[in-house]
Amino acid sequence: MAWSFFNYAELTGRNKIREWLDGLADDTARAAIDFRLLTMAAMPNWPEGWVSKYRGYLELYEFRIAANRVKYRPLAGC
Repeated sequence: MAWSFFNYAELTGRNKIREWLDGLADDTARAAIDFRLLTMAAMPNWPEGWVSKYRGYLELYEFRIAANRVKYRPLAGC
């Protein structure tokens, strides 16, 4: 499956994902999440531990990103 990454914004222009990322107190975590998403966008296939289908949903995926012993699990749809 080919993936395209888009930045979601509401009709008002508000981007809740970016707000969440920018609101993280841990700069290292924010950088790790940004780097992982940029890396994934450039890769045709991802390592198995980086993503999995979200249980109970056909087109929803969970990204797995760890930084400073915290596991971040943003969701993505296709």
